[in-house]
Parts: sequence; C-alpha cells; structure tokens
Amino acid sequence: MNYSEIKSEIIGPAVLIMTPFDSDYQLNTDALKKNVQHILNGGISRGKGFIICPAGTGEYNTLSRQEHLDVVSAAQEAANGDIEIIAGVASSSHFEIIERCNAALDQGVKTAMVPPPYYYHGMDQEGVIHWYSEIAKHTEIGLMIYDQSWRNQGGTVDGHTTEKLIDNVESVVSIKRGFLPSFQDYVDTLDRFSDKLAIVDNSYGHTAGLAHQHGAKSYITGVAAFWPEGEAKFWQLLQDGKYAEADRFHSKQAAFWRLVDEGFEGYATNVLKAAAEYVGINAGSVRPPFRDLNAKERESLAKILKELGVKKA
Repeated sequence: MNYSEIKSEIIGPAVLIMTPFDSDYQLNTDALKKNVQHILNGGISRGKGFIICPAGTGEYNTLSRQEHLDVVSAAQEAANGDIEIIAGVASSSHFEIIERCNAALDQGVKTAMVPPPYYYHGMDQEGVIHWYSEIAKHTEIGLMIYDQSWRNQGGTVDGHTTEKLIDNVESVVSIKRGFLPSFQDYVDTLDRFSDKLAIVDNSYGHTAGLAHQHGAKSYITGVAAFWPEGEAKFWQLLQDGKYAEADRFHSKQAAFWRLVDEGFEGYATNVLKAAAEYVGINAGSVRPPFRDLNAKERESLAKILKELGVKKA
C-alpha cells in the first residue's frame, strides 16, 4: 500500500454525508448515491475534496456491519473514481473495527477514519497507541486518527501519542483534530506534524483559515453535502491565500450554525438532513434517540438557507 499517495489524496473539504434512512429508519442507498453526485456537480472532486462516508455526524455508530458495508459500497459506486471516499469506522471492539476496515478495503476504499474507543472514559495514552497498533496489524487500510478530546469521554490523542503513532504505525496517514480542549495544543499539533500527516481541521470551517496557514490539508464540512458550491469557493479562497476574504465568506454561515448550536443543543445531523431535503435529496429521518425537525423549525432553516444562497429544489 502506497501510504504517501493516500496521504496526498486527503486534501480539500472533507464532506460529511448524512446517512439517508426512510421513515422506518432503513437505509436509502439511492438517496446516498444522489447526494454523492450532488457534491460532484457542485465542484468538489478528487484533489479538491473528499467524502467521509459514513461519518460520525452521519450516524455511523447506529449502523450494523451489513449496513456499513452497503453504505460504503453505494458511495464508492456513485463516486466512480471521481472523488475519494473515506470510511468512518467506530466501535469499542477492535475486532469490529478490523472487520469493517477490511470490508471497506475490499470495496476499494483506501482510508478509514477511526476514533479511539468511545466507551472507556479516561483511557491512558499507552492504551490508545496499543489500540491503533493492534488494528494496523490486521488491515492495510490507511488510518485517519479521529481525536475526540472535545467529547470528554473515551480515549484522546495528544501530541506525544501522535508522534509515537507516526514513528511506529506506517499506515497512519492523517489526523482529524479540533481546537478543543486546548487551542495551543492544536496549533502545536499543526506545526509539528503537518509535514508528516494530512491534518484535517475539525471545526466545521470555523478555524479552517488558521489551520490552513499552519499546514492543515483539509477541514470538515457538513454544509458541503447540500451546498458544495459554497464550500468549494471557500476552499479555493484558502488555497489562494485570501484568508480575510475566506473568513468573511464563511461567516455567512453564522445563522445556520446558531440554529444548530442554540436550537438543537449542538446536534447537527437533523438540521443537515433537513437541509439535504431542501435541495432535493431524500435524507429521511434521524435514528433515535434524536428527532427530526418539526414544521416550524424547517421554516426557520429554509429562511436561513435562502439567505445563504442555497438553491431550493
């Protein structure tokens, strides 16, 4: 496996697709394929972005092994080589992680986004290193480390651990990280490791300009799944070094994120699914314990999207 090549493909907006379900919470792979095509039509493609599918915001922790395989297979088919698909894989069982990683590899996926176990609170860093090392022994897929320090649960990935993983696990190609809980530690990570890893900013674009200036190759975006044109423009501004213009452009999303943060306690999936419906993608319901938006909430979202310039289907 050519991990240097894999690393080079992790660049641009990291699009988080919402996993589409019907009213009975069953997979709708036709809608998923339509969403992938919508992203491609909006200007995000290989070398200019990639798709994480399934993603954490895309309810990957609710998927059975067969559902996970079906989601990855549908995304790969729709992508048709025009955009890289990275499979999000989460479990507190390393056996399950390995099975799903190898199944994705068989579908042609080159990279898996894997967080530390999310059940065990306060797991020490040696345990985190052991976790990724054991996974890497049994799969050749490239590993994107997903640090979830901001959740205050399960294992975290600090700078020392990142360094040890780079030195000892060849298949570690990327780390997805945000500025919480320590902004200084985040900047330090960027400066120390951006020449060795494809670093993905985990702030939904809020610190993407800063991260880009410090060597990050990507940033996560749920917005690109329904408004790829806007995020493609934002990325190009970053690439052109027009950071002030990029930040002003991204700030137009403020009302959208305020709706997520204040109205729905920071849970973005139901809002992102409703936004997908706005542009004509049948994203369906969110699985319990979360709920879909009601009619009044959808009206508020539609007004925000219209003002943002998102075209309604």
